[in-house]
Amino acid sequence: MSRKSPVQHLDIDLDELRRRVSEAPLSDEDKKLFVAMVDTIAQLVQELEAKRVSVARLRRLVFGARTEKLRNLKSTDESTGEPNTSDGETTEQSQASGGSEENADADSPREASQSGEPKRKVKGHGRHGAKDYPGAEQRDVPHPSLHHGDTCPDCCQGKLCDLSPVIHLRFSGAAPVSAQRTQCGRLRCCLCGEVFTADAPEDVKDEKYDDATSAIVALLKYGSGMPFNRLARLQSCSGIPLAASTQWQLCEKMGLRALPVFLELVGNAAQGGLIHTDDTTAKILGPVRRPGESAEEALERVARAQSHNPQWLPLQPSRPQTRTGTFTSGMVSIVDGHTIVLYQTGWRHAGDNLEQLLSHRKPELELPIQMCDALSRNVTGDFKTIVANCLAHGRREFVDLVDVFGVPCLHVIRQLATVYHNDSEAKTRGLSPEQRLAWHQQHSAPIMTTLQSWMNTEVNERRIEPNSRLGSAIKYMEKHWSKLTLFLRVAGAPLDNNVCEAILKRAILNRKNSLFFRTERGAIVADICMSLIQTAEMSKKNPLHYLTSLLEHHELVAKNPKDWLPWNYEQTLASFQSAAA
Repeated sequence: MSRKSPVQHLDIDLDELRRRVSEAPLSDEDKKLFVAMVDTIAQLVQELEAKRVSVARLRRLVFGARTEKLRNLKSTDESTGEPNTSDGETTEQSQASGGSEENADADSPREASQSGEPKRKVKGHGRHGAKDYPGAEQRDVPHPSLHHGDTCPDCCQGKLCDLSPVIHLRFSGAAPVSAQRTQCGRLRCCLCGEVFTADAPEDVKDEKYDDATSAIVALLKYGSGMPFNRLARLQSCSGIPLAASTQWQLCEKMGLRALPVFLELVGNAAQGGLIHTDDTTAKILGPVRRPGESAEEALERVARAQSHNPQWLPLQPSRPQTRTGTFTSGMVSIVDGHTIVLYQTGWRHAGDNLEQLLSHRKPELELPIQMCDALSRNVTGDFKTIVANCLAHGRREFVDLVDVFGVPCLHVIRQLATVYHNDSEAKTRGLSPEQRLAWHQQHSAPIMTTLQSWMNTEVNERRIEPNSRLGSAIKYMEKHWSKLTLFLRVAGAPLDNNVCEAILKRAILNRKNSLFFRTERGAIVADICMSLIQTAEMSKKNPLHYLTSLLEHHELVAKNPKDWLPWNYEQTLASFQSAAA
C-alpha cells in the first residue's frame, strides 16, 4: 500500500486570490462559487485561530500561566520551521518586558543548564541573612572575661577592639495565638465561710484578648488570606481554641479602631499626582436575615442600626438597579514619595471609587495622572484626570498570539522590550520625572514611532488580515495609542499598571480562600485592614507592629490620626516614650 504524500502548506493571500477569481474567464455562476469558497476558507481560518487562542487561554487557566518574559516566548519561523527564540536579547530587556518571575515554569532557561549556559540567580530566592530577621528576639552575650581595650592575653602587647558579633539563629514553633492561664488560690473559713482570694499579678489584665491578638488575627486573615475556620482548626490542634466568631470580633475591633487612620489615608491619597486604579470581582452575600425576615426588612434593620449606632462603619449608598456585579477596587496613590494603597469593595466600579476619592482633592492642585486599563468602567463618573493606559495590556494581546502569529508578534514584543529596558535604565540612573521624560523622548520615541508605522503598513497593505486576532491586537494598540504612549509626553506617566495588579493579588487571595463576604460590614472591615497592611508593607514597615501600635494607642489615634500613618508612627511612638522617660 502506498503512503499518502504529506499535505503541502501554502501561503496564500486570500484577497489576491479573490481578485484573480473575479478576473478569470469563468461564468458568473462559477465565479460566485469560487468567491464563496474563498470566503469560506477565510472564515474557517479565522475560527481556527480564535479556537487555538481560546484553547491556549484555557490551558493557562487550568495548568497555570507561563511566564510572559521575552526569553521564554517561542514561535516557529515560517521559512525554516525551526523554533525561533529571542536569542541575543539582554537580561535587562527580558526582565523589563512585563513578565513575572513568580510564574516562571520549571523548563525555563534559568532552570535548565543542558545548553551549557550558567544558571541565573533568581531575585528573591536564596538564604536569608541575619539582618533579615528584625522581629527576632535579640539576646546579647558579652565575652565573660575580656572587654574592649584590654590587653591581648595571647601576645600580651596589643589592645582588644570590638568586632561584629557572631550571630546564631534558633527557631521555635508556637501557635499564632498563645494563651496563659493564671490560677489565683482561694481559701475559705470553715467557721464563718469567708473566702480569701489571692490577687492576680499586675500583667494579668481585665481584657481577655490583648491588642497583639487582634493584630495577628487580622494579619493572618486579611494579610495572608487564612480563613477563620482554618485558623480555628489550627488553634484547636495546638490546644488553644479560638472560635471563628471570636476571630471576627477581634477583626471588627481592629477595623473600628483603625478607621480614623484609614480615612486619613483616603484624604492624603486624594492629593496624589499619580493614581493607579483597577478592580477585580468580589461577592457579598448581604445582611444576615433573622428567622422569618425578608431581605428588605433586613436592609431596613441594618439602616436603622447604622443611624443609631455611631460604631457602625460607613456603608456605601444603595445599589442602583442597573448594577448587578460586586467588585473590589484597588487604588495606589503616590503622595510626597509615599505609596498609599486603598481597597474598596461594593457595587461601585474603579471609576466610581476614584470619583469618590477625588472629591477630597484640593481644587488648586493640577489634574492627576490616572493609570488604568482601557475598560470604560475605569473612567466612569464626573471627574477629570490625565488618563494613561497600561502598555502591558497591549503587549499581552500579542503574547497570547505568539503560538499562532509568531514572527510579527515577536517583532512587537521585542520593540516593547527595548522601551521597558529604557525605563529600567532611567530608574537605575535615578532620573527625575522631567529627566525621565527627556530620556524616553530621546530613546523610546523613535522606537514607538517606527512600531506604529509598521503596524499601519501591515494592515493597510493587507499583510495582516484586519479581522484576524492579530489584526484585532493591532487595532487595540492603534485605538488607544495616545494613552498608551502618554509617558512620551507627560512627566511622571508610567508605562503600565503592574503595581495596581500586584496589590489586587491580596484581595484575590482572600477571595480564593474565603469565597465571599457574609455582609457589607465584613467587606468594609476587610478593606480597612488590607489597606493598612498593604500600605505598611509598601512603606517597608512591620505590619504586625503597626497594627498592634494602633490598637494599643487607639484613643490617641482617634484624636490625631495624621501622626499614626505607616511612615511616621514610629516617630510618634518614640516621642511618647521619651516624654514618659
